[in-house]
Amino acid sequence: MKNRSDYLLLLRVLIIVYCIYDYIEEKVFSTNIVILLLIYIITSVSYYVLIKHKNSIIIPVISIIVILYSSIYINNLFIVLLPCSIYDITKAINLNEIIFSVVSIVMLIIMSVSIQPIYVFIVLLIIMLDSIFTKHFARIDNLLKENDLLREKNYNYTKEIDDLKSYEKQVLYTTQLEERNSLSQKMHDKIGHTIAASLMQLEAAKFIMKSDKDKAEGMIDNSIKVLRDGMDDIRITLRKVKPPTEQLGINRVKMVLEDCTKGTELKYSLVYTGDLNKIKYSHWSLIIESIKESLTNTIKYSNASNVEVAIDVLNKVIRVFVKDNGSGIINVKKGLGLSGIEQRCIDAGGNALFDGSDGFAVTLLLPILKEREHEYKTSNM
Repeated sequence: MKNRSDYLLLLRVLIIVYCIYDYIEEKVFSTNIVILLLIYIITSVSYYVLIKHKNSIIIPVISIIVILYSSIYINNLFIVLLPCSIYDITKAINLNEIIFSVVSIVMLIIMSVSIQPIYVFIVLLIIMLDSIFTKHFARIDNLLKENDLLREKNYNYTKEIDDLKSYEKQVLYTTQLEERNSLSQKMHDKIGHTIAASLMQLEAAKFIMKSDKDKAEGMIDNSIKVLRDGMDDIRITLRKVKPPTEQLGINRVKMVLEDCTKGTELKYSLVYTGDLNKIKYSHWSLIIESIKESLTNTIKYSNASNVEVAIDVLNKVIRVFVKDNGSGIINVKKGLGLSGIEQRCIDAGGNALFDGSDGFAVTLLLPILKEREHEYKTSNM
C-alpha cells in the first residue's frame, strides 16, 4: 500500500463486510442490497481513480445518496459507511479534520442510538488514520526529496570528478608538450647553432686547405672542439630530461600493484630499502613481471586480503619478497606462472623460492650487476 487511498479503500471493505455480516444475521435478504453495494463499491473505486478530475466530487455525493437509501430502506447499519464519503468530500474541497468531525457528528441525529457507538468509533478511526497518514506520507515525501537531492549531489560530484580527471589528463598532456618544446628549444639554441657554426668552419677549411694549410687545420681543430662541447651539452640536456632508473622502476612497481588490486578487496603494502640505482633495467623488468604473476595467483587462488611487497638492495644481492595472508599450500606445484618466474631468475643468474606454509610467499634473489655486465646483457637482450 503506497498511499492513503489504499488504506481508506481497505477500511471501506472492512466496514462493508461488517455490514453484510450483520445483515445476514437478520436472515432477511433483498436483491436490492447487492445492486446498492455494487454501486457503492464502483463509486468508491472510481473516486480514487478520478480523484484529480475537477468533477470528481460528484462521485462521493452519489455514494452518500446510496448509503442513505440503503440505511433507510434495507438496513440502518449501512449508515456507518457515511463517514468515509464525508471524508472524501472534505478532502476534495480542502477542508480540515475539524469540519469533517463536525459534519460527521451532526449526522448522529438521523440514526438510531444503537448504531451511534459504531458510527462514532469509525469517525474517530478515520481521524486517527488521517493524522497518521499525513505524518507518514509527509515523512516519505521529505525522504524522497532528500533522496533526489542526494542523487543530484552525487551526480554533480561524479561530474566534478570526471572533469578533474579530464583536467588532470589535459595538464599531463600540456606538461609533456611543454617538456618537448623546452627540449626542442634547447637543442635548437645550443646544439643547432654549434653544428651550424662547425659546418661553416669545415666548409671554409676545405676551401682554403690548398692555399693555407695551417689556417685550415686550425679551423678544423676549432670545429672539433666546438662539436665536442656540443656533445657535452647534449649529454647534460639528456641527463636533466631522463628520470633516474630507480624512479622509473619503483613507480612501475607501484603502478602494477595499483592496477592488479583495482576492483578487488586486496590491499597491498610496498617497502624498499637500499640503493635502488644498483637495480638495472633488465632486473626491473624481471621484478615487475614476477610481482605481476604473483599478484595474479594471489587474486585467483589464495583468498587473501593483504599482500606485502619488499625490495631490498643488499651488498651483492637484490632480494624481492612478495607474500600474501591467504590460505597457502603445503605442497607447492609449479605451474606455468611459477615456472616462468623461476626460469627468468635463473637466466639472470639468480634463484626463486616459493613457500606456502604461511600464506604464499615468493622470494627472488638476483645478483647485482656491475656496469659492464649490465651493458653486455642489455646488448644481448
